[in-house]
Amino acid sequence: MYIWLKLDTPHTVGKWHLGFCRPSCLPTGRGFQSFLGTLTGSGDHFSYQSCDGAEACGFDLHDGDRPAWEMAGNYSTLLCIDGVKQFLKRHDPHTPLFLYLSLQATHAPLQVPDHFLHLYDSQCNRLRRHYAAMLSCLDSGVAQVVQELKTQELYENSVLIYSSDNGGQPLSGGSNWTLRGGKGTYWEGGIRTVGFVHSPLLKKKGIVSRALIHVSDWYPTLLGLAGARQSHHGLDGHDVWGSISEGLPCPRTEILFNIDPVSRKAGEPYDKALILNGFGIWDTVVRAALSSSTGSKTSADQAGRESNQTAVMASNPPDDPMADPELHGGAWSPWLGLEGDNEKEERKEKMIKIRHCKLCKLKALFKKVGSRLQRKTLF
Repeated sequence: MYIWLKLDTPHTVGKWHLGFCRPSCLPTGRGFQSFLGTLTGSGDHFSYQSCDGAEACGFDLHDGDRPAWEMAGNYSTLLCIDGVKQFLKRHDPHTPLFLYLSLQATHAPLQVPDHFLHLYDSQCNRLRRHYAAMLSCLDSGVAQVVQELKTQELYENSVLIYSSDNGGQPLSGGSNWTLRGGKGTYWEGGIRTVGFVHSPLLKKKGIVSRALIHVSDWYPTLLGLAGARQSHHGLDGHDVWGSISEGLPCPRTEILFNIDPVSRKAGEPYDKALILNGFGIWDTVVRAALSSSTGSKTSADQAGRESNQTAVMASNPPDDPMADPELHGGAWSPWLGLEGDNEKEERKEKMIKIRHCKLCKLKALFKKVGSRLQRKTLF
């Protein structure tokens, strides 16, 4: 967490989705001074009901380490943007700032306020119409953040990075044309995304960079911008600020897309892996999918073996019944490291009984369906 040593005011707003089983796994336990947003991967953009399949549903909107029940009903993108603007108004312009804004849009369910939806009344494809409206809301929010930076005299020394975690989902309004594939695949439509860097500090502006940049490069790049010149030995990423700002040669020459010994076992037919989980395009136990700086794509046994030597062993524990929001006041929240062993065992026994109760599963299913009926048709 080197960046916290230089920037003593890190804050995050939006979607976390990096684990929350213990209080130490929350954003405020990972170095951020404040947090406003959601912990899970997806949920209703208005009610903040988030469901894990048909088995568990709960409220997911948090201010710090507490559920923010009073904020329910506000559209997630607008709520987060307003939170950022209010924070910037309070921030001391003489104090360094690292702000991580992770908006839930344009993730399903596709929901958006009517006044954005009406911008696309001529769009006949309902999925694309909702998706475009959500994106327009997001664009408006980014513009508001930039304007607030200018108003608070923070803009001239700021760097804004707009980045995505995966390609669009064609089944939910996304489009990656002309690239093949989408979210959940290793084709370029799944792993090659758009992004931009905006800053008065850029030496070359208004240009398109063709540099090979991976999401892991943002960390050492931000370290360099913050003035933390520690050794980057052991990091997967590279400082690519020179490539972005000046057009210098990029230090990255290849990207390892994935090593996945879980979704697909060694020698397992591709068709079987695809049916079971929708993933597993390559047998990545012994092969690595690589993209070089020249744009060529290869499958190399040697690269896979070398990468496997330093890869962290995958850990996918089974679902923990103690995580059910019904045991925590109806909200998704940490469930480990909170109580004494005796009380924990009692609650665990109660949860095991609930898990085996068909009526309880039906109740969770109706709760999930009910949350979807609260707003316009979801996709």
